[in-house]
Amino acid sequence: MRLKLVNSENEYILSKNFKISISAYKRRTGVQKRYGKDGGVATGDQMADSRDITLQYEPVADDDATYLNTVNEIIGFFRPELSPFYLVDTDNDRRTEIILNSATDEPQSEGLEYRIGKNSLKFEMLDAFWEDNTENVETSPTGGLDNGDILTVDNDAYIECYPVIRITPYEINTDFTIRNITTGAAFILGSNSFVPGSEFVINSQTGEITLELSGSSLEMSSALADGSGFIKLIPGENQLQYSSVFGAVDLEVTYRRRYAV
Repeated sequence: MRLKLVNSENEYILSKNFKISISAYKRRTGVQKRYGKDGGVATGDQMADSRDITLQYEPVADDDATYLNTVNEIIGFFRPELSPFYLVDTDNDRRTEIILNSATDEPQSEGLEYRIGKNSLKFEMLDAFWEDNTENVETSPTGGLDNGDILTVDNDAYIECYPVIRITPYEINTDFTIRNITTGAAFILGSNSFVPGSEFVINSQTGEITLELSGSSLEMSSALADGSGFIKLIPGENQLQYSSVFGAVDLEVTYRRRYAV
């Protein structure tokens, strides 16, 4: 196995010697507030285990300048503006989302030749699960989904995952519901300006709702109805039902299968 590091722009495969130290699980709860109130699982809050990772690597070079270039190349890869960062197993292309906490190098005294040294990068695994690097996509049939129609999404892994749902209307649509019949969870969005040519993006991974129209994005979390929330996909088939009296919509669901560490 080789480890591949991926940021928002490119990838970096570790070709030097390295060791990884992984801490014990830590329990983390993310809170999304709706209308000034704490939510629950139904409104997008997610409780997950996280872990710290220390990645030690040993760059080797023929001269000091090459050594410093190697170290700076790695450190530059983790610039904050290039986040999020993923650690990918090249054997099965599964990844874990991680965030860089700090990057520390072995102290060097003046006049001491570099050329070889032990360095470390410290990360935090945000979710402590591996996931597929490639997204799976399920789309509604030609003509879209009408009131009561169902789109079946198969999460054929053993861990629940959080989809990104894109909805495009055929008519003006001021109120609709997406319900996962398999779990009973429902996403209800009302009081909105949803017209043909626009698109709603419901991101269950980040707990964000945006309305995209004419190249601009409008944050619409306030339109989420009380008693409803974000939808997750449990292992196996999930039946997503569309309900609305305002005509059909095109529905696209993207998700990545997840696996225990």
